[in-house]
Amino acid sequence: MLRPLQTFLKNPAPTRAEAAGALRTLFALAFGGQALLAGLAWAVLGLVLEPDPTGPLTAQVLVALGLLEMPVALALGTLTARGKKRPGALAAALLEGVLLAVPLLYALFAWLIGSPVLYLVLLVGLAALFYGLGVLVVARHAAEAVQTPQTTQTPQT
Repeated sequence: MLRPLQTFLKNPAPTRAEAAGALRTLFALAFGGQALLAGLAWAVLGLVLEPDPTGPLTAQVLVALGLLEMPVALALGTLTARGKKRPGALAAALLEGVLLAVPLLYALFAWLIGSPVLYLVLLVGLAALFYGLGVLVVARHAAEAVQTPQTTQTPQT
């Protein structure tokens, strides 16, 4: 699983496909780590706590925050990757992997406060949508990671 990332880091002139594979791997690891963290917290808290049902207002706010998370994460990732070549693309993939998985933590919180199941499904669905979107976006960062600087040619006389 880490082979594409190792190839990308060791190769002085990676292709766009190698860069995209490495960045997708890094994104998947970051997103998966966040998902695993949320799942472990959910399992531990499920053994200890019993959710107390409340009104849907807090859950609606969490869904709204989850929706607002996407443009913020994508903007921060784009700004991180811009003009910084390989290190910027790696940082952007990692940052987007962590930030786009936040709706899973919101789902955990919604479950803890006893929100209706509809909102839990919405938040988990947002996280799944964000994962797919993140895979596509980090491929765009791959183009910047392998971009060679433009050389200016002087006219020959």
